[in-house]
Amino acid sequence: MKGLQFSFADGAPMLSTLREVRQLANDWSTWRVLALVSVIVGLVGPFGTFGNVALVERLAYWGLLVVGSFFLVTFSLGLSDGWLARRLRSKAVVVTLGALVAAAPVSLFILGVGYLFGMNTDGSDLPVLYRNAAAVTLGVSLLFLLLQRVRQPVSNVGAPAIQRRLPMERRGALIRMSVHDHYVEVVTAHGTSLVLMRLRDAMAETAPSAGLQVHRSHWVAFDGVVGCRRENGRVLLEMRDGFAVPVSRSFMRAARDAGLVG
Repeated sequence: MKGLQFSFADGAPMLSTLREVRQLANDWSTWRVLALVSVIVGLVGPFGTFGNVALVERLAYWGLLVVGSFFLVTFSLGLSDGWLARRLRSKAVVVTLGALVAAAPVSLFILGVGYLFGMNTDGSDLPVLYRNAAAVTLGVSLLFLLLQRVRQPVSNVGAPAIQRRLPMERRGALIRMSVHDHYVEVVTAHGTSLVLMRLRDAMAETAPSAGLQVHRSHWVAFDGVVGCRRENGRVLLEMRDGFAVPVSRSFMRAARDAGLVG
């Protein structure tokens, strides 16, 4: 799901993953889909819950499972996929291993929810839970991979050169770029990736996208800026991904000339 470089020494990838999860949580379409799935599964009552659990409790049980599992899988797949993507060339292998990793916290979550609802969950069925969770996460992950390949553009003629450094599923309209240690965080309309290069080299690959460096650690695309505000004496540009980019004094005049700052 996310082409992020995972490192215990650098918290940026973790923050990027959390930011993408937050964006999903702030999207009403996400909750509409989750609500629909929760109601359908709750009414069907799979795995013996139809005959053994009352309707209201069953809806609550499956609603909690669907929502919690969705965000757990999103978060786990984001970190594991990013860590593996830099070490393995095969996207299918990366997706498969990432799904197997994501299934672990999902299994524990299912066990905990079952305990909360008074179901017989003593931990002995954890291997079965993991097997079922792995099958689901693997199926969903491979489906995403298939959809990405189907949607793969025939040509990238005219796209910024920086796009070729990003995973196919993360290529899209540039929003901003920021420095993180030796990496550049490239944010597009389709997500976030970390690229091992200098910011000035990354900026040289943004044409024909129009943008401006507004800080020694930040570059913004003009189309990615949705607003401007002042906070504690600082000027911040509000970006489409929800991030606030600071404008430093040395770049203030250029930002004003570009119409980014009033």
